[in-house]
Amino acid sequence: MRKHKKFCIIGTPVGHSKSPMLYRRIFDEHGFTNDTYTINEITASEELDSFFSDMRSGVWDGCNITMPWKSAAVDFMDVLLDNASLTRSVNTVVRRCGVLCGDSTDGSGMCDAIISDTGIS
Repeated sequence: MRKHKKFCIIGTPVGHSKSPMLYRRIFDEHGFTNDTYTINEITASEELDSFFSDMRSGVWDGCNITMPWKSAAVDFMDVLLDNASLTRSVNTVVRRCGVLCGDSTDGSGMCDAIISDTGIS
């Protein structure tokens, strides 16, 4: 049986985020009905160390990061994927065997939206 997975979004302010609703729909569509995605308001940079320690130890399986912590999160990653390394910004983190892997999907998301809206690649 697959382990229940826990995900969240961190940032401040973050209470308005639609991510929990979006991920709930994605989880349900793919049969991951026991997985959770919550809002985790982090208001001070001092809270990041504790959050990423918890994540590294297995409290969280992954997270999304919004402002103002995208740049600060870089320092907590064990591995930076190419986009995160290039932008020195992280908005997506996964934990694999206690290793935190950071990525940035902002640029590709923006390009996808432009292509979708304009038809211009």
